[in-house]
Amino acid sequence: MTGLPSAKEKNKAEFLARFIGGSEPVLWMKKFIEKIAPLDVNVLITGPSGAGKTLVAQIIHSLSARSDKPFVKVDCSSIPEEAFELTVFGLEKDLPNGVEQGALGKIGEARGGTVLFSQIGDMPLKVQRRFLRFSETKEIEKPGTKSTVRADTRILATTNRSMQDLIHKGAFREDLYYRLNVMFIHVPPLRDRIEDLPDLARHFIGRMNPTSETQISGISSEALSLLSSHDWPGNVRELRNVLERAEILCDGTMISEQDVRMALREGPAEPLRAATAPGQTKNMKSETVSLRETLNKIEKDLILDALRKTGGVQVEAAGMLGLKPKNLWKKIQKHSIKLDVPNTSGAQKDS
Repeated sequence: MTGLPSAKEKNKAEFLARFIGGSEPVLWMKKFIEKIAPLDVNVLITGPSGAGKTLVAQIIHSLSARSDKPFVKVDCSSIPEEAFELTVFGLEKDLPNGVEQGALGKIGEARGGTVLFSQIGDMPLKVQRRFLRFSETKEIEKPGTKSTVRADTRILATTNRSMQDLIHKGAFREDLYYRLNVMFIHVPPLRDRIEDLPDLARHFIGRMNPTSETQISGISSEALSLLSSHDWPGNVRELRNVLERAEILCDGTMISEQDVRMALREGPAEPLRAATAPGQTKNMKSETVSLRETLNKIEKDLILDALRKTGGVQVEAAGMLGLKPKNLWKKIQKHSIKLDVPNTSGAQKDS
């Protein structure tokens, strides 16, 4: 006995590692995924938007006996109610008895595998009776007839809504809820596993590098500290978006605290707009602008505000912004900033 992990155990570890994190809530969730993934039962996955519910569903499928079969996602929130049955079940009244797999809609695509119903709470009420029958029998009833078609698929469902509230409002069938909720997993929000944030940040930065104009080598401890203090209402998805903005703003190879501060801003505050140089347009029109243009404006406004507060002393402004004086000077040149204040910084000489 060598004590080395088997190929099966390695594969399991690799799939579970796709959900990044070693915090207690995540470790508990991964152990539960290991237990229920091989069981051919329905699973309801709950959690806030952007927490990683779809990723959890993909891992469950990958660790199941159906892993070599299709994994098909149905976004219940994006399908028009009038097209829902045709999209999901795919059957029409005039189809012959020898119906082909392609005529079974999304469920047919997932035959033998797993079908994920994302945002299950948005499934139209009039469709839920038919879906309940399918979830119980794995058979699709042909509209207008008593004949059925077998479609063996495992059902996973996700939601960021309170299913109990939907049931109380009459918007979701209670019997369907219990049919889907054979097993239950809650994906924790980022704020409840904030110790995972450094690993998540490094993961996203590593994924951004191949398509980045400048290679980012990492992120400073000060920037990570600032990220850890954020509330993260958008969870992991929001973190990824913030880091993408910070990467655009970063002039060097290391994302700094100042890059993160600017990336977290929704837009320049009123005091910063008031610092705009004379003759510059202050009123942002409702025209669509690119992300880079928006972020450049935020950066310029921050620099102008710091220079105004320090009377144009660039060394002091650089300290206020968390920049080296030479980097502030580069940004001043980049934005063609001109102030009616004396330049007493000597920033050009500072290395």
